[in-house]
Amino acid sequence: MDGGRRKLRSLDGPLRAVGETGGFAAGRTRVVYSSRPVRTRPPRAESPGYRDVAVAPAPERAPRPAAQPRRAGRISSFVARLTRPGMGWAGVALLFVCTGVYGATIGHRWQDLGAVTSALPGAFGSGFAIAGVDVEGRKILTDDEILEALGTGPGQSLVFLDVNAARERLMQNPLVIEASVRKLYPDRVAVTVKEREPYALWQRGEKMSVIAQDGTVIEGAESGRFSDLPLLVGAGAETSAKAILAALEPYPDLRKNIYAMVRVGDRRWNLRLTNGMDVKLPETGMEKALAAFVRLDTEGRIGDRDITEVDLRLPGRATVRLSDEAAAKLAEQAKTKSKAAGT
Repeated sequence: MDGGRRKLRSLDGPLRAVGETGGFAAGRTRVVYSSRPVRTRPPRAESPGYRDVAVAPAPERAPRPAAQPRRAGRISSFVARLTRPGMGWAGVALLFVCTGVYGATIGHRWQDLGAVTSALPGAFGSGFAIAGVDVEGRKILTDDEILEALGTGPGQSLVFLDVNAARERLMQNPLVIEASVRKLYPDRVAVTVKEREPYALWQRGEKMSVIAQDGTVIEGAESGRFSDLPLLVGAGAETSAKAILAALEPYPDLRKNIYAMVRVGDRRWNLRLTNGMDVKLPETGMEKALAAFVRLDTEGRIGDRDITEVDLRLPGRATVRLSDEAAAKLAEQAKTKSKAAGT
C-alpha cells in the first residue's frame, strides 16, 4: 500500500479493471488498461445500462456480385406478356395455323390453302396478292396459257404460289423447251421461257401436225393456230423441209404463191401453186430448176396461162401441160389453120 492507503499492484501482468467490485463507476465495466493492443472506436453517447467493451474487428465483407445482365429482365418481361389475358387464344390460333401449313406441305395442297388464305381479309398472305406477271422469251404462248400454267387467279397470294409446280405445268406445253418461275415480292411473278418455234405444217393423209425446224413433231400443238406456216405433204417431208425452204428464200414472190410442197417418194419435190399449177423439180439440181422456172415465168408470164404443169426434171429443158380446155382450144385452132392451109 502507498502512503494514501491505496493498494499497489505489480505491473508485470495484466491489470484488472478498477472498481470491479465497487468504487468508480460502480455497476459499469470500463477497461482502463490492458496488456492487449488497444483498438480505437468512435465515441458513443453514454446511456444508463450501457457497457463499453472491446470492439472486435469487423468481418471482411464479401465483394458485391457483378450486376446481372439485362437479359433476365427482358425474359421476365416476355414471360409477363405471355401470361397476359387473351394470350391463350392466340396460342391456340397459332397452333391451328401451324397445323394447316404442315398439312398443306405434306399433301401438296398449297393452291387450296392459298385460295382460302387470300379469301380471308385478315389472314396471313393476303397482303401479297399477285398484281402482275412478267414474261420473258415468249413469242407464241398466249397470256391465257401462261396464267393457266401458273394457276393464278383474282386475289391469289404470292406467298402460297408453288413455283416448282407452275414450272412443271409450263413444261407440259409442247411449245416450251425450258421454263423458270420466280417470285418478286411483294406482288409480281417473273416467268422466263424458251419456246420450240413451229416451222411448218406436215400433212400425212388426214393427219396434220406442227413440226419444228429439225423435223420434230410438236405433239399437242393445234395446227389451225399456225395456218400461215408452209404446208408440207408426204412421207419424209418433215425431215427434208429445211432444204426446200432454204432454196425458196431468194424468191419471195414465188414463195407466197406456193400452196403446198409435196414430197414424192422421199426423193424430190413438187410445188403446188395457188393457181393450181404443179411445178415438178428434179431430184438433184433443185436450185437451178427453181431459177429457170422464175426466169420462164418472168419472160413468158406462164402463170397467167392455162397451164397445169411445168416439168423441170430434165436439165435445161421445161415441159408444160395445158389444161383440158386450153388443150381443146389449141387443138381447134390448129385444125382451123390446117383446113385454111389445105384450101
